[in-house]
Amino acid sequence: MRSRKLSTAAVMAATLSIIVAQTALAARPIYSAGGGSIKQDNGAELDEGVFNGPGPNDIRLKAVTNSKRYIVPLGSVFILRMPSKPTYSECKDAALVDQSYRTSNNVGRWFCLRTDQNRVASFKIVSDTPGEKLPINYVTWCKNSDDCVHP
Repeated sequence: MRSRKLSTAAVMAATLSIIVAQTALAARPIYSAGGGSIKQDNGAELDEGVFNGPGPNDIRLKAVTNSKRYIVPLGSVFILRMPSKPTYSECKDAALVDQSYRTSNNVGRWFCLRTDQNRVASFKIVSDTPGEKLPINYVTWCKNSDDCVHP
């Protein structure tokens, strides 16, 4: 009887190991991730993690005044505010829109987007101090044609 309990436990452990390994393999590799700060009327390119560069950029910090500022998607980029930190699948399946979001109303909020290079990404507005750079944290996942994705 004891050996049967051990073999059942061993089978369950092996099954759990396989499930955990498959879940880890199914996780989407990250292309670029980190944080940075966007200057007023400048942008961020989230494929390579370039902030305040010449562009093209995925998002822009548009300042109407020092305290009335918006995150604006640029070019072919669409975004959507999410209720919590999104996964790759949630961002991939999100119904993205061409909409700007007021920064002061969205501190601590996460957004999904599809970059101008067609990668799925998310970012969070960390804080919003009028007239200052806008700090964000972001993650951009690999697309199928990237070298970071292995079959």
